[in-house]
Amino acid sequence: MRSGNPHFFVALLAAIIPVTGAAGAFAQVSSGNATCRDYIGKQVAKLADTVIREEVKCQQNRALGSVHASVDCSVPDNPAFPGLVTIAKIAGRLSDKIATKCSAASAPAGNGYAACPSPCDGAVPSIASYSDVAACLICETKAATSTAIMAVYGANPPIQGTRDAAWKCQNIRIGKGLRTYGKKRMTEQRKCQSQEDKAKIDPTDCQSADLKGAIQKAIAQLQTSITKCSNDDLAALTSCATTPAAEVVCAESSADSMADTLFSNVYPEPSTPDDGCALNDNTTASSP
Repeated sequence: MRSGNPHFFVALLAAIIPVTGAAGAFAQVSSGNATCRDYIGKQVAKLADTVIREEVKCQQNRALGSVHASVDCSVPDNPAFPGLVTIAKIAGRLSDKIATKCSAASAPAGNGYAACPSPCDGAVPSIASYSDVAACLICETKAATSTAIMAVYGANPPIQGTRDAAWKCQNIRIGKGLRTYGKKRMTEQRKCQSQEDKAKIDPTDCQSADLKGAIQKAIAQLQTSITKCSNDDLAALTSCATTPAAEVVCAESSADSMADTLFSNVYPEPSTPDDGCALNDNTTASSP
């Protein structure tokens, strides 16, 4: 069973990558900005993993009939979504503590957070404080992760009613495989950027770097997992491919787009070179 254009969701992932500035190598940032960015990066990674985990869990149970078939497991803000409270709790960690963790940082615009990119620019039309940054990134994280899940599950996945081979292919090989790979990619990107921000490594494009080979190893694990699916398994699903080899490409691309989109949002290039003396939100210049 297949429905819709299976390549639409991968294209949508690419479309939501922000155009407010390319993420890449840039000079060391101040200690306050580095601490702020690292906290935001950790919390966004935790939120992304939580959203994927809860959406995969929802899909698993929906396919077995324990979650109603009418529930859209790719809409985590839906009141009927089973993981709604769990996701809100993790999102709250970012919004509740960001002001404290970023108290020594530059104002958001100086730290690169000038505007909330699509598709969340309507929900957060302007950024005046780090609370706005949190609201934007929570929205962006839900959008990017849900688009990745939609790509590999489809808009209306089938109800198997039992843990048959197709169910295992969809939920264990593909769903959990995407989560594991996406988490590892985001972790390695964040570690790299944290080191660059603190001048512990030379300027590096941490969005694409794989400093210890951990991302490539995770890709190999994803490939091993998905190739355990058969053509018949995939034909019974509404995922983005009909052969294991093509499914590997789609799942990897979906996870890459998710991670890279969020990396660009969390680590925008500062608007001006940071000499370590940037004024924070609550600081004013004074004459000696």
